[in-house]
Amino acid sequence: MTSRENWKPIDHYQEITDLVIKSMESERERWTGGLPWDKNIAMPTGPINATTNRHYKGINQLTLGILNPLVFLTGDPRFCSYKQATEMGWQVIKGSKASHAVFYKPLDLMKDGVPVYDDNGDQKKSFVLRSYPVFHLSQIDGAPKYEPATLKDAPWRTIDAADIILKESRANIRYGGDRAYFSPATDHIQLPPINSFAGPEEYATVALHELGHWTGAPTRLNRELNGKSSKSSYAFEELIAELTSMFVSSSTGIPLKMPRHLDYLDSWVSVLKEDKKAIFRAASSATKASNLILGFHPEYAARLAAESAADAAHHQGESIPFTSTPASAPSAIATPSPAIIKATELAAHNINGFMQLPQILRHQAEEYVRGGCSQHSRVALENIEGAYRQFSGKREPTAQPAMRM
Repeated sequence: MTSRENWKPIDHYQEITDLVIKSMESERERWTGGLPWDKNIAMPTGPINATTNRHYKGINQLTLGILNPLVFLTGDPRFCSYKQATEMGWQVIKGSKASHAVFYKPLDLMKDGVPVYDDNGDQKKSFVLRSYPVFHLSQIDGAPKYEPATLKDAPWRTIDAADIILKESRANIRYGGDRAYFSPATDHIQLPPINSFAGPEEYATVALHELGHWTGAPTRLNRELNGKSSKSSYAFEELIAELTSMFVSSSTGIPLKMPRHLDYLDSWVSVLKEDKKAIFRAASSATKASNLILGFHPEYAARLAAESAADAAHHQGESIPFTSTPASAPSAIATPSPAIIKATELAAHNINGFMQLPQILRHQAEEYVRGGCSQHSRVALENIEGAYRQFSGKREPTAQPAMRM
C-alpha cells in the first residue's frame, strides 16, 4: 500500500479541540484561577500578525494567544507565516515548531456538477476549515524587538476601562445581596455591593464577566441563554462567558481574578468531548461578545472600526491603511474616516453587516448620513430606521433562569 493510500486529511476541528481539552485537564489552575501573565509584560490586544498588524480572530485568539506558552514567556503577541518573514528579510530559526492559524475558505456550492443558487441568483457557498503554519517572533531572527503599546496607543488598558465600558453599555446593574448573575427575564445584572469586593480588579472581573452574559440577550447578540434547560447548554453559555472574559482581559490588561469551581471545568470538558466543533462556536460567540463589550470604550471602538474598514477594503481589493492608534470620535464625524464611509455603505447595501459594527461607529455613521453627507445617505437612513423598527418589534423574552457567576 502506498503512502498516498495511507494519507488521511487532518481533522482541524478535532486537533484544536484536543489541544483545548488537554489544557483544561493538565493546566487546571489556568482555567480556574485566572490567566498567568505578568502585569509588567504588556500583551496588547491578543495575537497579531507582525507584518499586517491585524489581529487574529475567533478560535485563533485562544490557540495563538491564551494557550500559546511563547506569548506568556516573552510578552510578545506577534506571529507571521514563513513567507511573510522571508519577505521582510527575517529568517525562521531552523528547527522551530510552527503553530497553526485556521480560517474558513469559501467554496462554490455544487450539486452533481451543477452550481447551486440562492433566491437572489447568487451562487451558494460552503465553508471549509483550513489551517496554515505561523511562527512566533521569538522563533525568527532579524525581526524588530517588540515594543508594548503605550497608554497613548491603547488608552483602554487601564482599570478605569471597566467603569467606562459599564457606563457606556447602559446595562441595568443593581447592587445588593451576596451573588453575581445576569437575569435574562428582567435584563439586569445583579452584583454584590461594590465595597464587598477585595479591590477594583476583582470588581471589574466579575462585572465584565456578567456583562458577557448580558451580551447574549435577544435584543443584543441573541444567544440561547437557557438552552434547552440542559446542563450541557448551561455549561456552553458559561464557556462563552469565560472566553469572553479572557478576550476582554487580554485587551484591557485587567487581570482575571474570578476563581472557578472545578465542576465548571469538568462540564466544559464534557461539552468539548461530545462535540468537536463546540469550542469553535464558543470562540466565535465570545469574539462577538468581547467586540461588543470593548466597543463601548470610545477609543477601542475607533480602533475596531479602523481595523474592520481595513479588512473590508482588503477583501474588496481596495487599500485603506490601518493603524492601531485610534482616531477621536468627534474628528471622525467632522472629517469622515474610511471606517465611517464603509459603515454608511454597509447601511445602504448590507444592513445586517452594519448592525454587527461597534455601537459607537454605528452612531457616528448615523450622524453622518442624517446630515446628508454621503451618496448613500437616503438609502442608508431608511435601512437603519427599518432595522431598528424590526429590532424593537421583537417579542419580549420569556422568563429564563439567571446566569450565575
